[in-house]
Amino acid sequence: MSENLPKILIVDDLPANLRAMHSLLSKMDAEIHEADSGAQTLLLCSENDYALLLLDVNMPNMNGFEVANILRGVEKTRDLPIIFVTAAASDEYQTLKGFEMGAVDFILKPIDDRILRSKVNVFVDLYNKKRELQEKNSELQNIQSILLLMMDALFFVSTQGVITKINQETLFGYSSSELLDSQVDKLFDSDAFGDDSILNLLVEGAVNNTDAKLKAKDGSMVPVLLSGSPRHDAQGDISSFVLVAKDITDYKQAQKALRDKEAQLVHSSRLTAMGEMATGIAHELNQPLTVIRIRSQSLGHAVNNGTTIEADIVSKVSSEITQQIDRATTIINHMSAFARVEINDPVKAIDPAIPANQALLFFKEQFRIREIELELKIGTNLPLVRMHGNRFEQILVNLLSNGRYAVDKKAESDEDYQKQITLSLSEGAERKNVILEVKDNGIGMSETELQRCLEPFFTTKEEGKGTGLGLHIVRGIVEELKGEITVESEKGVSTVAKVILPAATDIEGDG
Repeated sequence: MSENLPKILIVDDLPANLRAMHSLLSKMDAEIHEADSGAQTLLLCSENDYALLLLDVNMPNMNGFEVANILRGVEKTRDLPIIFVTAAASDEYQTLKGFEMGAVDFILKPIDDRILRSKVNVFVDLYNKKRELQEKNSELQNIQSILLLMMDALFFVSTQGVITKINQETLFGYSSSELLDSQVDKLFDSDAFGDDSILNLLVEGAVNNTDAKLKAKDGSMVPVLLSGSPRHDAQGDISSFVLVAKDITDYKQAQKALRDKEAQLVHSSRLTAMGEMATGIAHELNQPLTVIRIRSQSLGHAVNNGTTIEADIVSKVSSEITQQIDRATTIINHMSAFARVEINDPVKAIDPAIPANQALLFFKEQFRIREIELELKIGTNLPLVRMHGNRFEQILVNLLSNGRYAVDKKAESDEDYQKQITLSLSEGAERKNVILEVKDNGIGMSETELQRCLEPFFTTKEEGKGTGLGLHIVRGIVEELKGEITVESEKGVSTVAKVILPAATDIEGDG
């Protein structure tokens, strides 16, 4: 039997009467219990919650009135509805006695089935409504308890924007009396809602995880996350609003700390990349320095030997030295810019080809020395991308460094192998994005390595030759730029890293 059905207890000392009443009530939506004595009745009532008790008055040992009197003395059964069943019409004394014992009605034997079912239906309906009301009341109490205990601020707001109720005695330094009957709009910084008011936004249903600032009593601005919803009356009209303000101060502080840590990690990665490229950078600087030394030495020898040098030759040599100094200065300045932290630098809409070519300054000479064939496919008139140039440059430095390692590693076991790296930079469909691809024909990755290659601290390099942060940092930068990165690879064949960045929608100014 279902535990949700109301229970009815019928009591009679004669089995035939029990069977008859049970049969009459069997089609009702109720669970029927039977008892044939007062003692059994008391036991069953202590164990069950009954909607109605049909109690025979005339029973041996303990009559119905005595049973009812005992039940009225027990808190659990004090309000149990009792209908007395009797074989004879009650006199006035018995009737009064029955009602004093808690009777709600009398039924005469022989029982009229229509009367019995009608009376029982009334009490079953009352029991169901009572239980539903108790459940609703319990649910309401639970909700109220939760609201009182919840850490978030809860405001009940009228349709005129007046705070009518809050869930705590003090909120953001204000006492409840200071907040009640005040305008909700005055509690928040209006800049968060533009030209609109929070009340209008509530009416429009537009307050959903909305960032805002709440004016605390001490004058500080507390970052909060707002969510609101309307409450409706019986006619379906909006009667009031519920507004939840979640204090996200700790979250904002943690977010800032995380950004700072990420910036430090990115900066450390740059320094690591520069360390890995030190040899190539040294060669890049050696070229202009060698030219400068040779030209200056030739001039010095001529002067020491008393040789007359024509003015046009001096001018030509001087010009060459100046060009090489400018070249070395460019390399040094670029190294400094790449290593610098750009926290306070403005984000600009820039041509991605510019940082791409700057990144290549670190690699062209070392690729030549390592006999790596570098193929460049850098498009012209590319869509602009809003970013720090250093960030894009770092993406490329990490991808090219990984490619260099992959081809060098493969060359260790194949003397006839030609190391190749291809860098392409092109525009996407309808100039909506920019696509960067770096492909190498190196050692590649297995399926397992490919699945994990973007994870932090995962590396396929030998111990001491990689931190496992390169691709993870690349992914972080790409996601920060609202782009996406994919990596395809086949073990022993090749690896292709593709980065797609959205084109700047507003290229005016620095942003």
